[in-house]
Amino acid sequence: MPVFVSTALGSEYSIKSLGIGDDKEEKIAGQYYAKRVDIAVLSGNKPIAAIGLKFVTSNYKQNNVNYFENMLGETANLRRKNYRYAQVIIIRKEMPYKLKSGKTTKIERISEKNLLKYVRLVKDKNYPHRPDLMSIAIVDFPTNRMPRLAEEDSDLGLSLETIGMLQNELSLVNFFINSLSFVNSKNDNTPKTKWGCLHAPLVGQSNFRCRRV
Repeated sequence: MPVFVSTALGSEYSIKSLGIGDDKEEKIAGQYYAKRVDIAVLSGNKPIAAIGLKFVTSNYKQNNVNYFENMLGETANLRRKNYRYAQVIIIRKEMPYKLKSGKTTKIERISEKNLLKYVRLVKDKNYPHRPDLMSIAIVDFPTNRMPRLAEEDSDLGLSLETIGMLQNELSLVNFFINSLSFVNSKNDNTPKTKWGCLHAPLVGQSNFRCRRV
C-alpha cells in the first residue's frame, strides 16, 4: 500500500511508513494526542497528511462499532490540527470468530448492517470529522486462487446502493486516483478532479474503468 500511494502522489511528496524508506512510522502531534500513523505524507520534511490502514481478519462483528468510532476519533484528532486524513479498510468476506485462547468457534460473514454506518458517513457531507478520503474493500481469499473483490456476491445480500458505493466512491481505484487531490486540497487554488470508478481491481484484475464526475 505505501508503494502504491507513493506512486500515485509522484515525486513532489515523500512517504513515511513501514516497508518503505527508513521503514519507520511518523508520529504526528494531533490536537488531542500524538499519533503514529500508518502512512504519513510529507512535503519536504513536514507531514501534511496521513492515511490509516485497517485490515480486519477476525472478530469483526464484535469490534465493528469500535473500529468506526476510532476512525472518527483519529480523523478529528488530526484534522483539528489541519492535517488531511484518509482511511483504507480491507475486510475479509468471511472471518473467524476467535476466543481469547485463539480457538475459532464460528465463521462470520460481513453484512449490510455492518457497512450501513459507512454508507451514511459518505452521504453526510457536512459532518466535520469525516475522513477526507476513504476506501472499503471486501475481499474473498479462495483456496489456491488469487484474492478477489466480493461485494457483488449474492450470499452477502448487499443492497444495490451499498454495492454501488463500494465500486465507486469507496473503491480502491477511486482512492488512488484521488490521492493527489486529497493531499493538495489544503490549498484552495489547487484544481480538484473527482473521478468515479465502475470496478476496483485487486492484483491480477484489470476489468475496471473510471470517469470524471
